[in-house]
Amino acid sequence: MRLSIVLVLMILGTVRAGSGETPPQVSDPIAVISHGEKIDLAEWTCPGKVTIFDFYSRDCPPCRKLKPELIEAVSRDPGVCLRVVDIDRPGLRGIDMLSPVARQYSLEFLPHLVVFDREGREMAVGDVAREMISGWLAKGTPLQPN
Repeated sequence: MRLSIVLVLMILGTVRAGSGETPPQVSDPIAVISHGEKIDLAEWTCPGKVTIFDFYSRDCPPCRKLKPELIEAVSRDPGVCLRVVDIDRPGLRGIDMLSPVARQYSLEFLPHLVVFDREGREMAVGDVAREMISGWLAKGTPLQPN
C-alpha cells in the first residue's frame, strides 16, 4: 500500500498544472507544447540555454514559414532551444485565438515570440523578440542575448 502511494505521488509530481504535459528533458532542443491549454512558460525553459517560445497555429501561413527556419537555426546553435506553443485546441479548425493559452498571453497576432535568457528570465516579447530573432537568423551566428 505504501509503495502504491509513493508511485502515485511520483506520477502526479511529473504532471504540470494547466497543460497536463511534462516538460521535455533538458536535452530536447525542440518541443511542441500546450495544444491550446494554459501553460507557464518559465516551466518549459532550458536551463543554461536561451529559450525561444514560438506561439504557433497550423492554420497561420507566417507561422508555417517561420517554424522551419527556427528549427533549422536551433539545430545549428547548441546554446538555444525552441518551444513551439501550439495555440490550437485539438479538434478545432482555424486559428484558435480564443484558446486558453491565447487568452492567457493576450495574443492579438501570430506568430508571437518570447525569448528567455540562459538564467530563465524573460528578456524579449513580441516585436522586440521578433527583431532579436530576425537578426540571429539573418547572421547565422549564435544567439547572443544582451
